[in-house]
Amino acid sequence: MKRWIIWGFLPLLLIWATSVAWLHYQAVQAEKASQNIKPADIAVILGNSVNRRGKPNPCLRSRVEAGVALYRQNKVKIGRAVQQECRTATAATKRQPCNLWR
Repeated sequence: MKRWIIWGFLPLLLIWATSVAWLHYQAVQAEKASQNIKPADIAVILGNSVNRRGKPNPCLRSRVEAGVALYRQNKVKIGRAVQQECRTATAATKRQPCNLWR
């Protein structure tokens, strides 16, 4: 009985280890690919929800931080229309939604 449990568990452990190794490999390849980004005129940052306190959730925060990092690396530009929209939003909400871009 014990052998059956051990030999039944071993393939599951092997599948799990293979999956973890594959995910790690994919993450390393994605990291390498992201370092070779060519400059572009615009970047599209997909939105996400904020939490109940009005703060961005981790997914939204990481997306915005990635966009800011691309801007700071001169991979994307901010046009005048975007800058004007940022100023308008700042004036309307009395917050600083674009303070990461400075």
